Amino acid sequence: MPIIAYLGFTVKEYENDSMEHLCALTIYCPKDINAQMTIHSHYLRRIKETGEMIAVYRLICPECGKTIAVLPDFLLPYKQYSANEIEAVMIDAESMSVYDIETKASVRTVQRYA
Repeated sequence: MPIIAYLGFTVKEYENDSMEHLCALTIYCPKDINAQMTIHSHYLRRIKETGEMIAVYRLICPECGKTIAVLPDFLLPYKQYSANEIEAVMIDAESMSVYDIETKASVRTVQRYA
């Protein structure tokens, strides 16, 4: 399970300031609470509704070698759409039909969120 942290409010801010925010965090290994994790690598992740690609950083424990991803708080684990898009769909679903909600997500996806 990834760690979710504030690394910027928007994708642009994330691109500019994420490393600064990440370096300010102290994250300890979930297996060895005395070992502080360090930045190891990154992978690219696409935000589906905008098509933007961002680098998601991975940390590694120097003691046991366990790695873990640090997601910005505007993304959710195992979801293709941003947290903001999902929240907007859920709010709209309270007052309108899933067919009338303006989103790039399919009706089937909107029904799961509603």
